[in-house]
Amino acid sequence: MKIVHIINEFHEDLNYEENVTSKYQRKLGHEVFIITAKKSKQGYFSRVIVKKTQDNVILIYLPILFRLHLNIVYSPYLKSILKRINPDVVHAHTTCHSLSLLSAFYKDFCNYKYFIDCHEFLHDGHILKSNKKLKKVLYLFYFILTKPIVNNALRKADKIFP
Repeated sequence: MKIVHIINEFHEDLNYEENVTSKYQRKLGHEVFIITAKKSKQGYFSRVIVKKTQDNVILIYLPILFRLHLNIVYSPYLKSILKRINPDVVHAHTTCHSLSLLSAFYKDFCNYKYFIDCHEFLHDGHILKSNKKLKKVLYLFYFILTKPIVNNALRKADKIFP
């Protein structure tokens, strides 16, 4: 089975959920990919970078066309890479990151099962501690723009892991 994990930033040297899950999926014989938008030391990558982790998981760094916010990045390559991989399952590791949301919308085009889990708590209406003005802006941004898009992506999910 081909499994793709979508995560906004992937850290190879840590034992986060996506590291451990992909490692054991690979040990079970699945072909496993991680697509991420992690920055390099020089900034965002200007081209697609593909490499293998020590566990033989294929790691794909996407070039980012623009970044508006921590969770709002856009790469024009995500759809074509998903189409080329032709995964059976895409597992998005956040609900509010734009790569996770885009992978929900590409589900029908690329014909895969879409799983999502919630690493964050923003969708429940909680806003990170900040000053009052910034908190109001984040609140409005989330409830006016982000929440309807996230709700639509969640409706497309075949399985949601809390």
